[in-house]
Amino acid sequence: MKRNFFLFYLLLSCNGYAQFINEICSKNNELIADENGQYWGLYHLRERFDKYYFISKYKLESDFNLLEKDSIVIEGNRMGFDSLYQQILGTDCSNDVACNKVLQHFDMDNLNDYFIAELFFNNTDWPRNNVKYWQHPVDLKWRYVLFDMDAGMGFLEWNDANFNLLKNILKETYNEMHANLLRTFLENTEFKHQFINRFADLLNTSFTTKELQNSLDDMIETIQPNLAAQFERWDGNWQTWEKHIELIEQFFIDNPSKQKQYIAEQFGLAGTYALTVEVANEVKAKVQINSLQQVVLPFQGEYFTGNPIQISIEPEHSARQFKYWFDALQKVYYPDKHLQFDSKQAAHLVAVFGNETELDNFVFSTLIKQDLIVRYADNIKQIRLLNSNGITVFSERLTSSVDHQNNHIRINCANLSKGVYFLLLQQPFEQFSFKLIKL
Repeated sequence: MKRNFFLFYLLLSCNGYAQFINEICSKNNELIADENGQYWGLYHLRERFDKYYFISKYKLESDFNLLEKDSIVIEGNRMGFDSLYQQILGTDCSNDVACNKVLQHFDMDNLNDYFIAELFFNNTDWPRNNVKYWQHPVDLKWRYVLFDMDAGMGFLEWNDANFNLLKNILKETYNEMHANLLRTFLENTEFKHQFINRFADLLNTSFTTKELQNSLDDMIETIQPNLAAQFERWDGNWQTWEKHIELIEQFFIDNPSKQKQYIAEQFGLAGTYALTVEVANEVKAKVQINSLQQVVLPFQGEYFTGNPIQISIEPEHSARQFKYWFDALQKVYYPDKHLQFDSKQAAHLVAVFGNETELDNFVFSTLIKQDLIVRYADNIKQIRLLNSNGITVFSERLTSSVDHQNNHIRINCANLSKGVYFLLLQQPFEQFSFKLIKL
């Protein structure tokens, strides 16, 4: 089975979450060839990564540099990349300013997705081989392209999902140009943070067992009707075909969890937590998680403890105003619609919205010296004050009519740090209202 065709079929057909991976693949097709009416087999036709490909695809009107492996010239010259490579090796990438000076010479989306794709599919004929990269003549950024990944997905007995390619290429003793680049960049905290989160984003979407199996099934349906004639012409057989299909299917079952294990081990993370994200009351909203724009809700995935993710939400209708995020498992509230989130255990985040006119009906507050005076409506059952990290610093349950006398409560803030707090008021039937308080 020609694995290369399947890999590019997968990457070009996967959902929109891998839009940058689509950018680094050439188009591929299977075709049936015949010679003078005689069947000649099933062929894998793809665009060739030469100068004409880049000129056509990117409408280039000036010379550009195209290299392979350790700076071997295909087009243009190598001087710029060689100089940049030496500069990178001499850079202390733990310093953000210094690291950004060299990273600015690369397309960051391309850089992350290229290495992630090679690593995920366990292409062990890489990076010492099968590496091509080019420099756009306008923005002068370097970009990688994917090709020849036949050695991936457990093609060899020793490189199935149990082989840790990430660990292998990041070893100090693995002295290869492009592995050296990645190892150096990963010394930078922000780059490492984004690399891990992008890897997790893809593991939660395009690289799930279900998505991969669906793409494999589609490819099988496309080419299987022609395999009998292919075997007759070139002495193939169904037994070999089915063996390779089974190996790939097993790779898809095992590899997502293995990659999570390898990432956690490599970067000293505690593991992953399950994350669910949804919106209450069927409000239509656009949610973005890290690089995943407009995720399909409810969203379910796994992220790495100790590597915070970014979640943001916007309602599709302006009449709906964001009120808070509510973690239905941990019973924690977050007032900011742009949330930096991390967890040591499973989380179920629910975004709650209200009409614009609803937000100011329930609570008025006044800060008098060191006391916060909260006035509230009769239907309030509990009052809580949370700090900016979502930790409760005050809680009072209103259980009798005496509590409601004069409809106000006094909160002593003498021992609280200055900053923004989240005043939460619970109404009947688990409805909530809130105010932001600045102390």
